[in-house]
Amino acid sequence: MSSSTTNDLTKWSDEQLHKHEDDDDELYKRKSVEHRHHMKAQKEAEHQRAEEEVRQKAEEEVRQKAEVEVWRRVETEANAHAEEVVRMQSKQSSVSGPSKGKQPKAAASRGPNPVLWMLGC
Repeated sequence: MSSSTTNDLTKWSDEQLHKHEDDDDELYKRKSVEHRHHMKAQKEAEHQRAEEEVRQKAEEEVRQKAEVEVWRRVETEANAHAEEVVRMQSKQSSVSGPSKGKQPKAAASRGPNPVLWMLGC
């Protein structure tokens, strides 16, 4: 058959028409299945990305909480150390007394920076 005859549906036999419809149905079914598989895979990938994002946020929150706790501990230790230094200086100055009318400076200051103290500066 020529292409003009093939495209002219009036010249197709009933058998050819049914075969053409069956082919269209099969193509539609195959495309539908492919589309469903594609959408399912896309949805699964999106779900995995969302789960990964939630996991990363939870890990970051745990890291931040741990960091805050470390800083609090460092600050507490530094303050305790500073108080001990002030107490020791206070003991020494009460034993020897202020020299030449000067007030002890350690009692007036807040103490060393906790970060510098932990670094040994």
